[in-house]
Amino acid sequence: MPGAAALAQGLGASVRELLQDPAFEGCRVVGRARIRAAAGDPRGGAAVLELDHAAEEERFLSFLFARYVLSSVAHPAARRRWAVAESKRASGRLERAGTDEIAEVGRRLGFGYEAVDREIAVPLVEYLHLATPIREAGFRLAGQRLRHGTVRVDPARAARLLEEGIRRTLAEPIPLDPALAAAIRGGEAALETELLERIPPPAAAPTAGLGPIHPDRFPPCLRKMRRTLEAGENLSHAGRFALAAFLHRVGADRETIVDAFRGAPDFDESITRYQVEHITQHGGGEGY
Repeated sequence: MPGAAALAQGLGASVRELLQDPAFEGCRVVGRARIRAAAGDPRGGAAVLELDHAAEEERFLSFLFARYVLSSVAHPAARRRWAVAESKRASGRLERAGTDEIAEVGRRLGFGYEAVDREIAVPLVEYLHLATPIREAGFRLAGQRLRHGTVRVDPARAARLLEEGIRRTLAEPIPLDPALAAAIRGGEAALETELLERIPPPAAAPTAGLGPIHPDRFPPCLRKMRRTLEAGENLSHAGRFALAAFLHRVGADRETIVDAFRGAPDFDESITRYQVEHITQHGGGEGY
């Protein structure tokens, strides 16, 4: 986040001290816990006991540590999943905040929020930037109130827009010196291995009687969908349906289809399995 490194120094921690000094081991423990919780539940609903018992400074430094780690390891899906969880955690706090506090957070993040009476004025360009990825119909520009080049929204909607802004910010890695990034990866090799095991890259598997699946032979639109998931980005509902139905038709078993969606930042195994079963069992087992 903007100014994070400077704030860390204000708390008495340089980057290398945060990463290596025994005095900050507690921050690193909490940071790893935040990463692991997101890997298991990107919706941000999993309790992080270490975080609940941490002091305010330790909470911030643990967040910064997690950000450095996920900017260094070769696992964009884990970083994007963590971004979803952290943005939802932040949104939960913002929903309980007042109009002025939400506007202040929006300004600090560079989105130009302004408190106007009991509403938030969001510059039109920023509104489009934040609202476009949100699928809920209530965020479509056609249904908003425009005033002097701004969109007026209530605090709850302003918090939801900030959630999207925070997610997009955290999903991008921090530019780090290559030597520092290598040192972080070396120090957190066990965590990186764990993340690769918990969020494996989507991979085709051999299927009974049909031989292996070759993703490089998929139609261009399906290849693009698969690359999107491999990059840890979300697909639309229509895209997910199309990819699952296609994989079923070319002979992939259910486990392979479920695994193909593990890279999605909001992946939920129980929901994905339910949806895959619905798609593959439609029409007496023929599928869509």
